[in-house]
Amino acid sequence: MLLTAAACTPKSEQAAAPAPEPPAAPAAPAPANPHGADPHALGGTPLPAGHVDEMAMAHGAVDVSAAAKKGKTVVPPEVAGRWKAATFILVDRGGSQATEIQVPLEGEYTFGDGHLKLFLHHFLPDLKINDDNVYTSVSNNPDNPAAHVTIYEDGKEVFEGWLFSEFPGIHPFQHPRYGVTLKAGVPS
Repeated sequence: MLLTAAACTPKSEQAAAPAPEPPAAPAAPAPANPHGADPHALGGTPLPAGHVDEMAMAHGAVDVSAAAKKGKTVVPPEVAGRWKAATFILVDRGGSQATEIQVPLEGEYTFGDGHLKLFLHHFLPDLKINDDNVYTSVSNNPDNPAAHVTIYEDGKEVFEGWLFSEFPGIHPFQHPRYGVTLKAGVPS
């Protein structure tokens, strides 16, 4: 884009203005993969099959909150029973206060003067989403920790999706007063 600035001059001193250029053709839509169709084109290495592309998620190419409602979660045997809970950071913007909370798997935590409730469905230490929209963990190492949660306000669901400890800004819980981010899993 070219920007120019001009000072005001009397009409008698102005030269005839050139005809305006026609508008540019609309840009082609961005590819689903913001890195381009070929990850090697930029010298990058492809992700292992099924790993979440954090850049694609950050650019909206992967909507993990909407996908969580459609996907299926499979906890592999090597992960099942190895994690008992998850810790979250609860921020009350009204009082500028952050509190660490622990929520057991399939358990809940009530906050916001009893108006909000966080329910923890799953914790996966190394999240992978495969081509069939199955959410699973490729290892028991906390390399890509994620928690599937539902948050209710006055009994109404206001958020359902995955929270990521390494990427808290990707599809976060949005509320005018409270913030919730995943800190880590709690081993059994």
